[in-house]
Amino acid sequence: MKIKFKIYFLFIFILFLLITPFNFKKINSQINEESYYKIFLNKVITEDQEAIKVGKDFLVKFPGSKKIPDILFFLSFVDSDYFNILSYLKRVIFYYEDSIWWEDSVKRITDIYLLNENYKAIEEIYQYYLKFSKSKKLRYLIEINYLESLYKSKKVDILNDKLDNILLTASNKELLAIALYYKGKVTLYFSKNRDISLKYFINCYYYFKDTTIYFTNLLELFNNSIGEYKIYFAKELFKDENLNFIDENLRENIIAFSKRNIYNLDNIKKKLFSNIDEIYKRNYYNIYYIVVKNIDINNDEFKVSFEKFSKIISKYNYPLYFNKNEIYTIYGVGPFHFLEEAKIVLENLKKENLIGTIISMDYSY
Repeated sequence: MKIKFKIYFLFIFILFLLITPFNFKKINSQINEESYYKIFLNKVITEDQEAIKVGKDFLVKFPGSKKIPDILFFLSFVDSDYFNILSYLKRVIFYYEDSIWWEDSVKRITDIYLLNENYKAIEEIYQYYLKFSKSKKLRYLIEINYLESLYKSKKVDILNDKLDNILLTASNKELLAIALYYKGKVTLYFSKNRDISLKYFINCYYYFKDTTIYFTNLLELFNNSIGEYKIYFAKELFKDENLNFIDENLRENIIAFSKRNIYNLDNIKKKLFSNIDEIYKRNYYNIYYIVVKNIDINNDEFKVSFEKFSKIISKYNYPLYFNKNEIYTIYGVGPFHFLEEAKIVLENLKKENLIGTIISMDYSY
């Protein structure tokens, strides 16, 4: 099972389901804070450009509201002005460290800075994050952005120190895989040591086939291998659906190599395996979710049951889990890094007459 949407958009959607219909044509100046907030959320969900005006009006009308960071975070998605977006996110990051959107805001602003190649700003935000972070649920994604910024800004010494520490201590599949990939890239393109770099790429290939960097890492192996090794990795790439989305000339080259024969396959596999380092073989985190309900979202029962559920997760301040597909909507609590933590929450839910089931999935949310 995979989460199809980012949690903050799911959160808005759920709130929308619980909103009592409003007349959105006119906004009474005396309208209360909660109603005004719901109007804003509705406009965000429906991608109404008036959401920007309503959100900014909220900031003026209710300057002491606890929902200010929520408004700022959602405004960063509906406003198209680059500097406004940064301003919204910075206000959340520097003034609302207890907000549920604080870590998301750090992740989002580093995404934006990466896109605009502002690596100095990423360094500043990253150091601030390390100093004030109270949550680590998005830590690996922020670390990945930071690694990319170090690589692209060619800060090789700092990058190598970070990578070496991650490779020794991290227990997150995505982070470890990308660290191996960047270690290979640094060794290949900065240290000019092709043989050592291939060892990093091979370990990434061997241990982390189910990570997002897998295909990109395979491309490095194909591009930097020779002889039957190049044919071997071409055949691996040919089986991957991502092959359809790369440069046409490179794709044709891979396909041509994949049609060639390998005469010593066992010997190839044996030599590849000889590069495997046991240091990367460790227990990785799992993510645990408590699934409370699997229900047709169009059924009236959903609104009734979810309203009860939402009050309970608010009472305990639990993280929300929500997954919607074409037929069913599944909701519950999570994610949790550790099974014992999930078990404690499950017992609390039972006391509230909610029946839940713990499910485990890869650390890849």
